[in-house]
Amino acid sequence: MILYNDFEMQDINNIDFVACDSEARIFLHDKLLTSQELYDVTKDEKYTYFKKHARVDVYMLQFCYNDKVFITDDFEEFFNTLALFNVKVCWWYNAKYDYAHIEYWLLTNGYECVDKITDKKQYTSLHSKYGQRYKMQIGIQINDDIHIINMYDFFNFFGYGLNNVAKSFKVLDDKNEQMQKLNVIDYQEKVSIEYAKQDVKMLYKIVKMYDNEIFSLYGERLGAYHKYKKRGIVTVLTSGGLAKRQLLKSMYKKYKYASYKSLIRFYKNDYPISAKFDKKCRVFGLYRGGLTHINKNFRGKLITDKVYKYDINSMYPYTMKYSKFPRGYGFTDKASNLHKYTNNNYIVILVFNSIVAQCKKNMLPIFWDITKHDYSEKIDFNNQQFFMLYDEWIEMLHWYNVFLYDIAYIYVYDKIIDSPYSDFIDEHYKNKEMYKNVDAIRYANSKLFLNSSYGKIGENPERELCRFTLNDDGIISNKVIDLTINDKNTMNVLHASIITSNARIHLLSSMRKITDNVRRDIIYCDTDSIHTLVKMPENMIDNKKLGYFTDETENTNYINNIYLAPKTYANIELENDKINSNKSTFSTKGINKQTIKNELHNKDINYLVKRFNYGQTFKSLMAINCLGGKALVTVNKKLAKRDKDLVLDYDDVLIKFE
Repeated sequence: MILYNDFEMQDINNIDFVACDSEARIFLHDKLLTSQELYDVTKDEKYTYFKKHARVDVYMLQFCYNDKVFITDDFEEFFNTLALFNVKVCWWYNAKYDYAHIEYWLLTNGYECVDKITDKKQYTSLHSKYGQRYKMQIGIQINDDIHIINMYDFFNFFGYGLNNVAKSFKVLDDKNEQMQKLNVIDYQEKVSIEYAKQDVKMLYKIVKMYDNEIFSLYGERLGAYHKYKKRGIVTVLTSGGLAKRQLLKSMYKKYKYASYKSLIRFYKNDYPISAKFDKKCRVFGLYRGGLTHINKNFRGKLITDKVYKYDINSMYPYTMKYSKFPRGYGFTDKASNLHKYTNNNYIVILVFNSIVAQCKKNMLPIFWDITKHDYSEKIDFNNQQFFMLYDEWIEMLHWYNVFLYDIAYIYVYDKIIDSPYSDFIDEHYKNKEMYKNVDAIRYANSKLFLNSSYGKIGENPERELCRFTLNDDGIISNKVIDLTINDKNTMNVLHASIITSNARIHLLSSMRKITDNVRRDIIYCDTDSIHTLVKMPENMIDNKKLGYFTDETENTNYINNIYLAPKTYANIELENDKINSNKSTFSTKGINKQTIKNELHNKDINYLVKRFNYGQTFKSLMAINCLGGKALVTVNKKLAKRDKDLVLDYDDVLIKFE
């Protein structure tokens, strides 16, 4: 049934894209509960309970073009109306929920998921095995024709709440006032027509603004503008895709009018890599992420000394700019010839067969053991091939006493003098500083480009083809159905490996500059941050310079601190011997941070030690596939799990050799 409609017949064929949204409620045992009642159910139930007994009911579907809105409570009417008005493109926001509802309706109404739509009642879905949504296409039959609706998720550009995007973009309503979502008393009640209209109007304005901006700045359009493809204008679906194209344009700026395919071809000619070697880099440990480590001597204990926290300014952009990269193909050589290539003219990959080593007494275990999937105090493996860049090996020797090692052979590459990514980093780091608090979209773009570009360099050519199907319980389930390799548009994982390796080196060498007793003074590190009991030298701190550190605790007094696990810790500020959550810092992986802050606020330290501890549960939102689509429910989640050997003394792990 149509609930609201502004559209007129003259709008047919005039619509470039629409903004869409849906509204849904959750039923338990086919009973509609209030939000509080639904929340209270989590007291004794786990998320599996909701999988079995929850059902999502979509009661409103809406789309917007300019200020015109159409609202219905029926899926078929929704898509038929889109087809009637010749809408080819729909933008959603955080569409993993909406798409789940849609896909459930499609699968329960005779639609088939296919690679390409060729017939009625077919659709396509492009998504990851983790459920991240990129694109859906739905074929709607109109007389004898199939009208294809293309759906995209704008969340893939910014990744935070719609309200925050609207605020940063300064999206205004008809009264020239800041647009924001309308208040809802109880999300389990049906929202008003005005609420539904506001959301899609706001999203439409955001997409329109951003599309105009990136076209003005970069000559590219969002995925909405398929009509532009005929004119050779590139369209993009994600921030990473946009960043990749701008990176290539920066690298090959002399080819001002080159197509995207040409830019990729230039890159692959300059920096070639085989699919086979790409796979080796990933399997044998060369390409891995940042170093995240917690000192076990502090783990799970209340630290009542002042804690200092330092973050590196744009870590990966820094190593993209200052690292040296190979050009062309490398060659293999004997390990005995390593000495020929240890000058600054070559990049060398060491291929280890075995390593036997022990972490030094004053240092921390920072070697990632691919056999244990953990950082090892002692390293002892044989016949287990492992790749490491020579420069990182040299850094590792500062941290470990190496007793035995066997290098099977080495890969050698000629090193180019200047980073090919330098101009791109310079431009957007400058823009980020220039447009901060001045131009929200340009600032956001520069920040996104700096953060996203490195990931596109290491993009995996091996793709898992996933499909959602209905399982035996009638719930949508994501399954990997095929594995494909497509390296036509990928870049070079060796370059990405160098970027991450140098980031780890920068982090590790910085810890050594802070103290000569890392085990005593360093509490925690995570990719681009260091938490320590001693101050960092002043010459390492500059909150604006690329690769320098920012002092995150300059105006804090964190003298009560607990570190439980990677990305799970608390740095506490007290007022009158009570916790001030507003001034404290919490990292709570998998659990809503605000929930913990609310509970701990104005409590004493004893309460902190009791609740911010292993095995303690907190209520946290979780997205669960169930009948009807995907439900967002509150469940009990554990804060952190205790290790078997929580605290180890150095002597306990010392390797003894005869």
